[in-house]
This record gives sequence, structure tokens and C-alpha cells, in this order.
Amino acid sequence: MYNIRLRQTFLSLYRNQSAAKEIEDVYQDSLTQGFSRSEIETAIARVISSQVSRGIFISRHLNDRGVDIRSRDMNADEKQVFRSVATKYASLVLLEGSGGKNEHWHVQF
Repeated sequence: MYNIRLRQTFLSLYRNQSAAKEIEDVYQDSLTQGFSRSEIETAIARVISSQVSRGIFISRHLNDRGVDIRSRDMNADEKQVFRSVATKYASLVLLEGSGGKNEHWHVQF
């Protein structure tokens, strides 16, 4: 979450817009204050921990119902097979990262 670049893009990734905005706001405030990457990550972690303590889970990763699987070394056929199999078991299968070195499948259960 450290690399929140464009607010509109970040916010569009999450259903709970108010929780996402809370994270994005602390990120922007930390940048404005000149915080280091480590300080920004700590500030974001505090917000997420606070959300979790209130029963708010911005991502299914936080309650063991989501997983990311690297896809950058899969060819097109392998990606198609993976999606086909994963969608039989998961509630959401989403290819994220736009073909770059961070490309991965986000799978939710």
C-alpha cells in the first residue's frame, strides 16, 4: 500500500471507500509532512490496525480470505488455465499489476 500514487486509482480498488480514504489520507498527510518511507508505512499500518480492531477489513488478506499469486512468469495459456480453475473455488480472481514485474493474481474466498 505504500505506493499509493493516484487517489482515484487507489480508491477504486476497494469496496469500502471510507476505509480506503482513511488510508489514502494518512499516506498523503505523511508525504506532505516529509515522512520517510518507513514512517509512512508505520502510519499506514496504524490506520489498518485501528480498522481491524473496529472489525473493518479493507482487504480479505487481513482476515485470511485472500491471497496473491505471482503471475509474471505465466504465459497466456497458463494464465487462462489458472483463471479457469481458480474461479471454480474463489469468489474473485483478479489479475493485478498490468503485466509488469509486480503482476499477480489476487484471489478471494
